[in-house]
Amino acid sequence: MTPDVVFAMSAVVQTAQIHKGLVDYGVTVPIHSGPVSSHPGIFAMGPEAVEGLLIIGAGITNPSQLPDGYPNKELMLDLATRYTAKYNEPPTLFAGAAYDSIQILMEGLKVGGDDRAKVRDGIEAIQGLAVSQGVVNYTPDDHMLHGGYNAWQVKNGVFTFVRTLN
Repeated sequence: MTPDVVFAMSAVVQTAQIHKGLVDYGVTVPIHSGPVSSHPGIFAMGPEAVEGLLIIGAGITNPSQLPDGYPNKELMLDLATRYTAKYNEPPTLFAGAAYDSIQILMEGLKVGGDDRAKVRDGIEAIQGLAVSQGVVNYTPDDHMLHGGYNAWQVKNGVFTFVRTLN
């Protein structure tokens, strides 16, 4: 039986070895990896080691590749520009998550000040907050970011937008 796809969920430092190994072994079906692989560290063995790899990742992976009209694209482009200027490397999923966490906390602090319960209530009342990984529409029962994940493919050493996933 031949699979239609291989999902190789791995850490950043393992992605290139796993992808290259599968390709060298003769795997010809699409190879997918998870969001942690949307990190420049996967190019450590050279971009050819991960050429063709498909990745599930946030828009912050490469916001310049996002289509016009993509939600939060301008926010992500601004964040990527500022981050790259300061750290001399593009932001990753981890940088985006940190940025988003701070934005969410700041919204809660605006409502609750130094009262923890009020901060929690403020966070749980957030609606429509644009962040690098989607939109925050929280409730007391839902603390998930909505939207913001895409399919990316490594082409010529660049994370290239394929399509929106949610």
